[in-house]
Formats: sequence, C-alpha cells, structure tokens
Amino acid sequence: MSDVRGRESVEVKVGQLGLDSRNVNVTAKVVSISDPREVISRTDNVPHRVADVLIGDETGTVILTLWDENIAQITVGDVIAVNNGYVKTFKGSIRLNIGRFGTIEKSSADIPTVKTDNNISDKIYQDTGPQRFGYGRRSYSRDRR
Repeated sequence: MSDVRGRESVEVKVGQLGLDSRNVNVTAKVVSISDPREVISRTDNVPHRVADVLIGDETGTVILTLWDENIAQITVGDVIAVNNGYVKTFKGSIRLNIGRFGTIEKSSADIPTVKTDNNISDKIYQDTGPQRFGYGRRSYSRDRR
C-alpha cells in the first residue's frame, strides 16, 4: 500500500514499532482513552483538543496521539486500523501519530487479547546531542514505571 506521496507503507505489530518507524499500518484494540486536553497550536495560535489513546495487540501497547475530530471516532474496545502512521517521541516517550497524511478507521479484525505488560511508550529515550547531518541520536534510558 502506498501513501499519498507514493511511499510504501508497511503493516507492523505494535511491539515492532521503534524510533524510526514511518509509513506504518497498525491494527490494534483501544485499551483506554484519556480525557481530551486543550492545547494552543504554535503555528496559528488556535486551540485544539488532544487525547492519549492506549492501543495494543498481542505484542504490546503504545500511546496513539489523537487530535480534534479523530478523538470522537473511537471508543474503548474498538479495533482500529491506523494507516500511514509514524512514531515520534514526546517528553522522551514513543508515541504513534497519524499526522496529515495518515488515517484512522474502525476495523473488523479480531484482537482477543492485548499484551498490556509490554507498553513501548513506557520506555524513555534521551537525545544525546547533535550528530552528523544535524540529527540528534536517541538512546534508551529506563522504564517510566
């Protein structure tokens, strides 16, 4: 499957997500949804609602960050398909994101069990400073628990 920019996206399990995961398709069950909070956009000073959604499959769980109208599309217990997602860190924690080129939709897939004791968002990564070509390098430091 290709994204809107012609890049190939890859189907992965939650436990396979890492710092460099881009153009990924993930099918997972919604475990929990935080209360939405309001944030002000740095680009246009417009308020937006954002919620952290814990999703998972038989390999682990991860926090999916949802914005505005995407929050109301899902409920706890739904199985969803995240298409063309990407991973980014927020306060050192891995988060799955949809962004402007990704989509989220309900799925008919069956995920009877979720491995909740492998939350990949619990691991904290620290930026170790600029590297060649101006990119920072991140390293794993500890569990958040």
